[in-house]
Amino acid sequence: MKHMEEQISFLKKIIVRDDFSLEQQEKYRTQMEVILKRKNQKNLQIAIVGEFSSGKSTLINAMIGKNLLKTAFMATTAIPTRLREGPGQLTVRGTLRQEKTWKELFRKYEKKTGKFTVYRLEAGGTGRNFWMNLVGITEKGGKKLLTETLTRRCLKLSGEIQTLEDLLAEITTREEVVCLFEQVEVLLESGSLGEQLEIIDTPGTNPGSESAREHSRRTQEVLMKEADTAVILFPADRVYTASFEQFLRENASRLLENSLLLVTMMDRVPPEERQEILDYTEEKLKERFHLKDPKILFCAAGRAKKDPYWRENFQQVKRSFLTYMKSGRITFIRQHLMELLEQMMDDLNGELEEKKRSLTREYELLWDNSVPALTGVLGGLEKQALAEIEACRIPLPSRQEQEGICRCAYEKAKEQMDAITTRSELRQYLQKEEGLLGTVVSAARPLADQAQKLQKKLDALEKKWEKEIGKKTAFYYGRLTEGRAALENINARLSPDSATREIDAGLQHIRIMGQKEESRTDWATMLTGRGVGILLGGPALWVIGGMVGLIGGDWLMVGKMRQKALEEFARELPALMDNYSREIWMLEGRMIKESKDHILAVKEEYQSRYQAVYEKLRQEFEEEKKNLEDRIRRTERLIHEIETRRAQLKQQSISRKDQRANASV
Repeated sequence: MKHMEEQISFLKKIIVRDDFSLEQQEKYRTQMEVILKRKNQKNLQIAIVGEFSSGKSTLINAMIGKNLLKTAFMATTAIPTRLREGPGQLTVRGTLRQEKTWKELFRKYEKKTGKFTVYRLEAGGTGRNFWMNLVGITEKGGKKLLTETLTRRCLKLSGEIQTLEDLLAEITTREEVVCLFEQVEVLLESGSLGEQLEIIDTPGTNPGSESAREHSRRTQEVLMKEADTAVILFPADRVYTASFEQFLRENASRLLENSLLLVTMMDRVPPEERQEILDYTEEKLKERFHLKDPKILFCAAGRAKKDPYWRENFQQVKRSFLTYMKSGRITFIRQHLMELLEQMMDDLNGELEEKKRSLTREYELLWDNSVPALTGVLGGLEKQALAEIEACRIPLPSRQEQEGICRCAYEKAKEQMDAITTRSELRQYLQKEEGLLGTVVSAARPLADQAQKLQKKLDALEKKWEKEIGKKTAFYYGRLTEGRAALENINARLSPDSATREIDAGLQHIRIMGQKEESRTDWATMLTGRGVGILLGGPALWVIGGMVGLIGGDWLMVGKMRQKALEEFARELPALMDNYSREIWMLEGRMIKESKDHILAVKEEYQSRYQAVYEKLRQEFEEEKKNLEDRIRRTERLIHEIETRRAQLKQQSISRKDQRANASV
């Protein structure tokens, strides 16, 4: 018992450790309460288990020395019936289910007695001098008894009930009455069974009808929640069936090691075949349930009163039964402790494996989504973006295109000058910017439009590739955090204040280069200004000046002035247009370079920010890894300690079992 107390104390300590979740702790506490309740319980609960008509009721009658339970072929127990010694005469108690019928029936008595909380049938007496009452019990233990007549009517009992045995058969075998009860117990006279023993007569376990399945379910509940041990019955005429094996495997495997195995109805088998049946049963139990050395007894309880051989045989079985069961309380509690320890080990091992998988998963995430991995992907996007931008480059206008522009400018100038009739008007025309220069700007307008379209195209490409780079970075960040912030702005990781911003749930477009100019200078105006500079600073300066000087002479006629100006203008136009085209081409080259630099800067900025996030996550992982490894080591130590305790319990259980087996023999 000292070892048992040490194991219980150990379990109480480890249940509250943070190695277990709150849910697990609550589950273990509940199981521990059941173990302590059973440890402190006065009676050892023994379930009698077998298939339909396997001799359960006959065995119990022989054990208590009274034909209390019906044993007719068609009578089968439908509700678990508990039998134990009571303080006085034989009494039957049946606790009723909490139904509206009983509450209404007893409500009129509550003013005097108080509120009723339990309703049950109580009966006693011997032979035909028996009594029964429907009883209501209050919270304070007060009782109200109804008459036998009213009791029979309320429970719809048949009129054939003449004895206590008839009543017990009615409430345990007749389904219409059985369904009214939660449990049935029989208090035997002192000396009938043995102190601290409680036998539970369970329903048969055969599959089949709906009622048969319900019987199996009720037996299952007894085995899983109540029984400390069991007496397993194997009728000699069908000693081992597949259906019973399946039932035992699903519901009683934990009890088999500490159960008494009994072949019943052995009188139906010729003497020379009995040992063969015992050997066969032992072989099957070893094979199917891996029992090391099952001890199997046999009897014919129904012949115990009539036949001296079977009477002596049954007395020997009864002595073995009582010795085996009375000495087994510690073994049964030890078995429950072992089961709890094994469950803890299973939970811890499962959690340990999950922790290890979590470490591996985190490492793989960091590796698959490392900075070099993202850099390689963004480098590929960068190449695509630069190639697409470079493809927008426009070559210098060809000689034919320039000549066409020059002809257009010349014809425009000639048309405008032909309309001038006086020398003063011609002089004003040649001196104005809108004059000859205007014809050049007008003729070269397609070049300016071309540059403007290029800028719009480059703006669109910048936005497109910014978005693609941002999308890919966000994708890697989402994988790195296992989807916890797959499309969240990375700035939220670096700046807690920015985490409160509303972030688009779609593909967040993060501009990191600073705001570009919202509107560019009108291309026509800009190029006009560049044209003025070229004209005034280029070789045409002396031409225009010379023309202005010529205009001042009285000797020159208007026609000659016009002709001379046009000739000089035509001579200078090719050089002027060549310079003008080169200026635009160089401007377009600067625009392309600016876009490429912008894409490079975007990529570098994303990489830099991702690296900062990655390093922070890596540090968190290293810290988490260290804590997790500490927990793994601590869990492994706890598992080892639990395994040691379980092995001790198992060894003690084996020793105890051997002692009990020797005692029963």
